[in-house]
Amino acid sequence: MTRIRFLLLTFLGIVVGIAGLVALPHNRYWRFQEHQLADTRKADWIYERLNFDDTPVDIALIGTSRMAGGISGPQIERDYCRLTGRRVNVANLAMPQFGRNMDYIMVKELLDTKSPGLIMLQATEVEGRRPHPGFLTLADVSDILRAPMLINLGWPADISSLPGRQLAMAIDTLRGQAPVRRVFDPDVYAGPDMDRTKGITLTDGTFEARDVVRSKTELDEEAKRRRWMMSRTYLLPGPLRPLEYRLSRVYLNRIYDMADRRDVSVGFAYMPGYTFVRDLPAHIAGLIGDHRVLPINSELVEDHRMWLDVNHVNTFGARHSTARLSEGIAKNWPELGEPARSCPES
Repeated sequence: MTRIRFLLLTFLGIVVGIAGLVALPHNRYWRFQEHQLADTRKADWIYERLNFDDTPVDIALIGTSRMAGGISGPQIERDYCRLTGRRVNVANLAMPQFGRNMDYIMVKELLDTKSPGLIMLQATEVEGRRPHPGFLTLADVSDILRAPMLINLGWPADISSLPGRQLAMAIDTLRGQAPVRRVFDPDVYAGPDMDRTKGITLTDGTFEARDVVRSKTELDEEAKRRRWMMSRTYLLPGPLRPLEYRLSRVYLNRIYDMADRRDVSVGFAYMPGYTFVRDLPAHIAGLIGDHRVLPINSELVEDHRMWLDVNHVNTFGARHSTARLSEGIAKNWPELGEPARSCPES
């Protein structure tokens, strides 16, 4: 056997071995249980809400912790019914940390399992450039292989880690070792409405309340530091600026395409942070295109009483933001859900 032939067969063997690892099956429910950020969990509830709960999803909220703790699904259901006379079911599928690739994963899972009328995405004062750190954990193999390579800082790590992920999850599946629970348990399921506007229960059982009012001095100092860190909207020079937010553009376009094929409306809730710009920045408007934008936090940006920190509203700010979002949805999409015999109560 010649040296070249030996090297070729070795290379082919490695390729076949990697392909075999990537193709290993595993339990998708357990994969969503694997995802945990710091001391909070939500991905497993999202999987349960979409795959095991028969409650419809008329309005899906998809974004970051700003939306997860800043918008109340039950309040939207009450407000929308009062404004339109129709009942809707709202699912807040927002996850901590930014990444349009995670938005794509959530929308894909949503459209594979439910028939929503409206997907409400989140927009903030600056668009993130990095992919979501949980993408490798939650994404299907096909989504990782189809991820854009250009201007994607997470691509090398995701591709190189994929065979190991598949092997580890396949072994856990064969051994019956689930991260949290082996099968869906209705008795411990959190229910169709996960509302974190009043507070959040951490994995150790501790409850962190959000009805906290910070001093204006504290928040102003935090905002000053954050503005300094975000002083540059563009890092690439002029000719390369179209590439600056390419990752977001790719995944938003995929979301738009999926929604269009299912005849599902897509809108954006603009949620700027404390003392940040009231109006949607031009670089984000270019990504959103013709989709409707509802500026729900703009009235709060200078009122320190409404903020938990510079990025997140507190319980009081969440009530205001949710009311504004409800009004915007009722005005622009007044025929979601079904006619109501009665409206839900507080």
